[in-house]
Amino acid sequence: MEHYQLTSFTAGDSNRVLLVRCNVCLHHFRDEDFNTGGIYFPPALYPAVQKRKAEYLAGRLAARHAMAGLGLPLQPVLSAEDRSPCWPEGLTGSISHRSADGAATAFCLLGHQSVVRRLGVDSETVMSAEVCQAVKGQFTDHAEQSLLVAESNQKIIPLPALYTLLFSAKETLFKALYPEVRCYFDFLDAELTGFNWQADFPSVDYIKTISTMAENPLCGCLLLRQKTRLGKTLPTGTQHRVFFLLTEDQVLTLMLR
Repeated sequence: MEHYQLTSFTAGDSNRVLLVRCNVCLHHFRDEDFNTGGIYFPPALYPAVQKRKAEYLAGRLAARHAMAGLGLPLQPVLSAEDRSPCWPEGLTGSISHRSADGAATAFCLLGHQSVVRRLGVDSETVMSAEVCQAVKGQFTDHAEQSLLVAESNQKIIPLPALYTLLFSAKETLFKALYPEVRCYFDFLDAELTGFNWQADFPSVDYIKTISTMAENPLCGCLLLRQKTRLGKTLPTGTQHRVFFLLTEDQVLTLMLR
């Protein structure tokens, strides 16, 4: 199977956390690629559309590559009943995937629990103005919308890009916290309180790569605050930082803690 590409990047202050990106060509993808790539093909995925299968394959290939990069024995990453990844003991991680420009792209953020407890990653294509207007009420309240409008005017950044950024950040927050709290929470259970455009993106390697592909990528972090208690360890008001990288048409958000 030659129609996929894997790239590893260090993330955070330790080489024991890796960010891996995998691209799978949708045009050439076939179900047989699971077997060729040595990835378990779950029966529940058999009736899925090809795009969904390719995204799943990309995510599991990225996870396997991350394990190899950490010097770990290769183990399958199965799915729990809630569809979250089942990581091998001692590891924590997160997977995100999307399809655009003829490729299924997945990111896997993986590290040792002894180094980091919470990892989350999400990747999104910047939504159109029409989609943004239709869905923004599902993941933002009026205060957040006012904050985004002010930030858009100040930074001269299109409003749909900032809405996509916030949507992605809340997705990343959920992925990072869910393994700990084991309860579902809504987009509106966390609120945006501000931006820090001076914060460094955790993966310098990835910044260098993106800078060769996109003009003037922006990075920083969003500040999110819980509006409700989550499990026993995260009371109402807990603050979280979600790092981001924003290009003209793509968003990548990470949480490491």
